[in-house]
Amino acid sequence: MGKVEIIIHDIRSLHRGEYLPGDRCSDTLSLILSLEDGVVRGNLWNAFFSALMTRQCDALQITGLLGAIIEYDPTFIGEKIKLGDYQLYDIRGSGKEDIKTFNVSTVASIIVASCGVKIIKSGSKSISATSGAVDIMNYIGITPHSSTEQVKGSLDRIGFAFVDISHTFPKYASIYDGSFYYFHPLSYILPALASPYKIDGILYGIAHPNTYLSAKLIADFGPPNAAVVSGSSYFEEGFIDEVSVLGKTRCSWLADGKIDTFFIEPGNFGIKYGDKVDIMQGRTVEESSRIFVQTLSGTSNRSATDMVCINAATLLKLAKKVTTWEDGYLLAYNEIASKRPIKLLEELVAFCGGDVATIKRLSA
Repeated sequence: MGKVEIIIHDIRSLHRGEYLPGDRCSDTLSLILSLEDGVVRGNLWNAFFSALMTRQCDALQITGLLGAIIEYDPTFIGEKIKLGDYQLYDIRGSGKEDIKTFNVSTVASIIVASCGVKIIKSGSKSISATSGAVDIMNYIGITPHSSTEQVKGSLDRIGFAFVDISHTFPKYASIYDGSFYYFHPLSYILPALASPYKIDGILYGIAHPNTYLSAKLIADFGPPNAAVVSGSSYFEEGFIDEVSVLGKTRCSWLADGKIDTFFIEPGNFGIKYGDKVDIMQGRTVEESSRIFVQTLSGTSNRSATDMVCINAATLLKLAKKVTTWEDGYLLAYNEIASKRPIKLLEELVAFCGGDVATIKRLSA
């Protein structure tokens, strides 16, 4: 059989309910990635991942898929660069969420950095939303750091650095970007590994309830500490790849080699449930950038403020800056009120050689 026939055979096997072992998953994905016709490759890639998701895939299968990606682009699992003698954290999401919120994770990351935790924020352009972190940062005058020297300089000076993961892994990004608009098997782990820098912990949000599987994979391949979260709404409309102000959030907490899974909800942070309409993404990059800046400067609505504060609180707790959810919320909330986070953003714009005029206009 030729490549395409082998791939289709394995997809049909999955449709029949058969189990595809991890090594077979790896071989099949390698065949897909080797196809030169981009349309055929994309169609079979989507069909293969959809078939895997119809039957709950496991860690062995995802490990096999990850092996194929690493073989295709070895930079994913190369030696991570240690930037300094300090603890370094990141906050990322799988994307592909059912409820399209504004760029919560980037706002939360800046607040946490303002609280004294070193943050390297990895982002990308939009794939399944109107605007990704890179789109918004570019709009307000921030160019992602393109070298280790820039990253280290920004961390030393500001305590925060921003990188575009598609520039870090251009070979994989060139075939992946725009290929998927739904949560797929590699969403459990790949974005959590998408940085060339060594981090000590990550708050990773996924648009799927199986946070334990993601935490298990991070324990095997990622940083030693992680909080994997999947938010929901009280109307059970789907999943959010963040801690949710709309309902319960499932959390799998990785520390000391152990994973604990539990639920948290707004009451744990000492707040009430929020309104969905107040945390939705903007319709354009400019509108999303305005929400971003106003939330960071403390002039947005209460639900948006609470949303970023409970995500910041979770990362602050992971970084051992606080011991309780409520203390984390209060620290983040008061930090916004101090105006230090918006000043940090302005410092980042200046570091990147940009003009703060756009921030001033959007915050008005």
